[in-house]
Order: sequence, then C-alpha cells, then structure tokens
Amino acid sequence: MNPDPYRGLWGGSSCRDSPVQTDRKCSCGVNQCKACDMYVAQLDELLTCSLPKRIAGFFAESIQGVGGSVQYPKNYLKKAFEIIRQHGGLCILDEKIVLKMANNLPTIPAFEAGTNPSEYWRHWKEDFEDYLEALRYSEAPEKTKTALFRHLCGERIEKTATSF
Repeated sequence: MNPDPYRGLWGGSSCRDSPVQTDRKCSCGVNQCKACDMYVAQLDELLTCSLPKRIAGFFAESIQGVGGSVQYPKNYLKKAFEIIRQHGGLCILDEKIVLKMANNLPTIPAFEAGTNPSEYWRHWKEDFEDYLEALRYSEAPEKTKTALFRHLCGERIEKTATSF
C-alpha cells in the first residue's frame, strides 16, 4: 500500500501541491482530492479486515533520503491519522528534514510568475501543519520513546523497565 498520486493506483494532476505533476488527469475539486479518499478508504479497510484488535502505531516518512520520496495526496496524513487513532494506534512522523527544507523555502514573491503565491502558500501551510506534530517530538526524543513504549507495552510493563 503506497498512497502515491504520481504513480499509484489513484491520482492525477490536481492531487498534490507540487511543481512536478503526473500526466494523468483527475476530476478533483479545489478542496477535495478523490485519490486521498480512495487511499484512506484502502487504509481503513486494511485495518478493519486485517487486525485482530488494534494497531500499535503508524510510521510515516515521506522523505526517505536515498530511498526517494513520496508526496502524499492532499490531506492524506491528517485523514490517515484519524483512522489510525480510531483503531487505537499512535501516529509518528519522521520528518526532521522537512524543517531544514522549510527554513530554506523562498519567500512568497519568489514563486513562479503566473501563479497565485498567497494561495500556494496557504495550501503549503495547511499540509505542513501535519509535519509540525512530528517536529515537536523530534526536539524531545525521550518523550517520543516513552509515549511509544507506553502505547506498545502498557503502563504496567513500563514501571519495571528503565530504558529500551
């Protein structure tokens, strides 16, 4: 399962905010991405039909360094996290590199001529909010480990353990 609107099962030229788009066309509206809905439905079906009780955690890493990157459909992580939490899971983003990239973004006037910079920036900020949650935890890795340990093993086991 790979929510990739560029080469995946569903997607098209309006499914992600990127200067590099797929040649496929889609009928997505301005604030609605059908590919996102299909990938989220696929995730929900997988969790509903393949889990005995609940999921421990969901790791998302769209920028994988040497492994490449996948730009998820618009709003995919937000909706996927809702599904994961409904199934009792902990959501973890591993996106330290995104903060470094964000610090080097051009100012709004530096975007290509003919685009609407304020609209592009607004969409970019909405998507970036999903990454901010991970950045809070990247500043306190011990808290992240403790939260994950509690979630995976339960409070009673944590009381007897001092470290991983």
